[in-house]
Amino acid sequence: MLDFRFVRGHGHRLWWTVGALAGLGALVWASAFVLGDPTQRSARIRVGAAANTGADRPAPVPPHPVRFAALDSLDETDYGTYVELQATPESAVRGQAVWVRAEDGRRLLVRVEPPAADSARAAAVLARGGRWRGYLRPIARAEFELWMDSLGVVLPRPPAGVKMGELPDSNFLKVDRRIVKNVYLSIRPEDLFAWANR
Repeated sequence: MLDFRFVRGHGHRLWWTVGALAGLGALVWASAFVLGDPTQRSARIRVGAAANTGADRPAPVPPHPVRFAALDSLDETDYGTYVELQATPESAVRGQAVWVRAEDGRRLLVRVEPPAADSARAAAVLARGGRWRGYLRPIARAEFELWMDSLGVVLPRPPAGVKMGELPDSNFLKVDRRIVKNVYLSIRPEDLFAWANR
């Protein structure tokens, strides 16, 4: 009978082969960190004509404004909307801001942001009124009341109620609904002067 302890097994070459293949795979994987991966696009920063900016990025599309009168109820979804406003000033211009009446009868605050370098010209354009384009931005109630004090605007207040918890009458609510207190129109100086020259 043959003693198997002295017979060399045939499976010992398999482990050497598996180890060699695993080592070769690890070597190829590590070489990608040193030599780079030829299948990936070059991450080098290119300048000038080599940057190929025009082919990768299309020309910007100018925004189309929405008429302010078309926005019925102004809420959080309207923040940042690019609007066109036909307005008549109802207050003096202070700090490049003015209280205006829109074409649909609503009143709102209009501000020039950032402040124009030529403040006298900006004040003259705001005082004249007209058609402006800008973005609707939210405003806190405390900041809104501060602007109303600065501009000398007196907002209507409800008459005193007779009983505790009595709601204002419907006539006051109709007037109050026409005053925009949660947003204002932010106009950039270049847009303000561009429309003033038309």
